[in-house]
Amino acid sequence: KKKQDAATQVQRYLRGFSIRLEALKGRQATPFQALYRGHKARQEYAVAIASAKLLQTTWRCYSARITYQIEIVDIIITQSVVRRWLACRRAQSMRDIELFGPASIIQAAWRAKTARRVYL
Repeated sequence: KKKQDAATQVQRYLRGFSIRLEALKGRQATPFQALYRGHKARQEYAVAIASAKLLQTTWRCYSARITYQIEIVDIIITQSVVRRWLACRRAQSMRDIELFGPASIIQAAWRAKTARRVYL
């Protein structure tokens, strides 16, 4: 019985030692695994950041182009309206000159003549 108990105890110590030894081997790999996982995570994060920057840049470029095109269209419409208004004004003043031009010249001459009479 004593021999059997002694053998069991030796086996127990031996098994415990071998399990602890295996655990130490696993721990030796853990720092390398952590380094690799950290490296891999940083790479994935860098790819995600680059992708986000590309998306943001593309969207901002598209948005700026659309805004510019809308502003150009607004400017062209405004110029068209102003040019039409100026053309109408110019046409109206030409009509006024045609209609009232000779009468204005006669009136101006008459006023000048009467003013000279009164002054002299």
